Amino acid sequence: MSNTLITIVGSLNYDITTYLKKIPSANETSISDNVEYNLGGKGFNQCISVSKSLDNSNEVNVRMLGSVGSDIFGTFFLEELQRRNVDIDSIKIVDNENTGVANIIVESENNHSNRIMVFSGANKNTVFDDNDLVTIFKNPFNEFVVLQNEIPDPLKVVKYIQSSKKNKFIVYNPSPFNAIDYPIDFEWHNIDLIIVNEIEAFQLAVHLNVVGNETPPTDESSTFVEYFMELTNKISNTFLSTNKNRALIVTLGSKGLIYKNLMSQKTTHMNASHLYNPPIDSTGCGDTFLGYFTSNVAKSLNNLDFDTSVLESLKIANIAAGIAATRKGASSSVPTRQEVRDLYKI
Repeated sequence: MSNTLITIVGSLNYDITTYLKKIPSANETSISDNVEYNLGGKGFNQCISVSKSLDNSNEVNVRMLGSVGSDIFGTFFLEELQRRNVDIDSIKIVDNENTGVANIIVESENNHSNRIMVFSGANKNTVFDDNDLVTIFKNPFNEFVVLQNEIPDPLKVVKYIQSSKKNKFIVYNPSPFNAIDYPIDFEWHNIDLIIVNEIEAFQLAVHLNVVGNETPPTDESSTFVEYFMELTNKISNTFLSTNKNRALIVTLGSKGLIYKNLMSQKTTHMNASHLYNPPIDSTGCGDTFLGYFTSNVAKSLNNLDFDTSVLESLKIANIAAGIAATRKGASSSVPTRQEVRDLYKI
């Protein structure tokens, strides 16, 4: 059994995804091209991505913390996680509550971008008191704790680990960013890995008061990558780190990603991976990226220096997210590690 554990603390939402050419205006009705139903939620998607990225269940131990309702959707989630060899002992089944639901609209005429509306449902119960946190994180393993903002108070978990961790590594995806009212003294510089997309990066920059009322360029602009390279530098300047194993990662969709080492202040841009099929749905690409990245860092960090481990993990995660973009759905679009190997020979 591995002595490394990845714990995903997050949401479980049943996804209803509607595909259409163009989003209707207010009071307008549009006929969709298709509708699909899948298990999702950022926490669940990231957990499935971690699981699918592994060659076998002995490489890294995986567990999920979250809440589902006492309905058939909750049963679907528990059965799928068990099938993926994920520890579900810490998932709450909330009586007389519905499992969370996400309504997703994918617009083909807008580069297959998506809009997501979330009903929290049972996810509102994914809260922890101090005694819970002591019990949950008492294990002696090296542990990577993955968090997002689709649960009520992820910051409490972050702060607990920051104050008491000896063998814990925080991977934080502050999404949706505006779901949390961040205190002024929140210790961004004490988070090991911050992973955001370009929208969340801009929202973080606004929160940190490093940009004004400007409008960031779209990905069709020739200045898009340059702008976010500069923005990444502005953000990182506000939380310089003395810990060599800390980084900010900004994903840019079809424009690749930016990696900023928060101690050395070295900034690296990586192009998006080549796609063998056209993109059709960006839903879940970020979660695919995060899950693949986290599992590869967890497996390699003890054997490689930080930069080498991160850059190699970013390369693999970039490829996995690219494959996911060519498929419909969220967790259902995540490729297996063997599929990544077969297509890209890595």
